[in-house]
Amino acid sequence: MRGNRRNKRRHKIGFGYIGSGNTHDVFFRKPKIVFSEIKHKLNLQSQEKFHKDFNDKKLTNIERNRIKDRIRETEKQRMKKIIFIFIITFLTIFILVRYLISYLFS
Repeated sequence: MRGNRRNKRRHKIGFGYIGSGNTHDVFFRKPKIVFSEIKHKLNLQSQEKFHKDFNDKKLTNIERNRIKDRIRETEKQRMKKIIFIFIITFLTIFILVRYLISYLFS
């Protein structure tokens, strides 16, 4: 007698069981909404929520260069901050190690 043990249905972990009712039409069905419609809806919602407009217009060379210059400037500022923090951290660790070494050997 088996007792109170439940009869469990097991699935192999391999490719055989694909989930969602184990039907193959999951792979072959067509999407319900075309991606371009989803993109358009996302654009509209982002305009409503964040008050930003995402244009698909071509940029002129002047606008493109302004954007590049702004990006370069922010990257320069970021690198200056990183270098400054690195130098301060390095000096602090160097002074601390030097103090500990002098304390231990005296």
